[in-house]
Amino acid sequence: MILKKHLNILFIIFIASVSQAANTISSKEVPFHHGENIVACGVLKEASRFNKGVYLNMDAAYPNQSMTFVVWEGDLAEFNKKFGNLNELVEENICGSGVVKEYKGRSQIHLYNAFSLRIEGDVEQ
Repeated sequence: MILKKHLNILFIIFIASVSQAANTISSKEVPFHHGENIVACGVLKEASRFNKGVYLNMDAAYPNQSMTFVVWEGDLAEFNKKFGNLNELVEENICGSGVVKEYKGRSQIHLYNAFSLRIEGDVEQ
């Protein structure tokens, strides 16, 4: 009886952890996932500095990007330490993890630490 109870608890924990895992999608699909915690992968086409950080525009340069990763100024040193100058990642396949938000009609994911960004191998375009 105790074993069955423990197995039920482990099963519930497993199901909860699977449901909390972020889905991995193409950066071009991000606009259809507002409010969701996802991993988005695609080709970085532009790294653009602004007064509060850096925009990482995916699949096309602004204003035609499919979505944007945002790295805030306060977190930039950590990203630069891990990846070097973010401009050097242009044309690389990258993935970023976070919650999809909308800002001025555009889809964004705010990257709060360098662990939320990775350089990928080839991804489907």
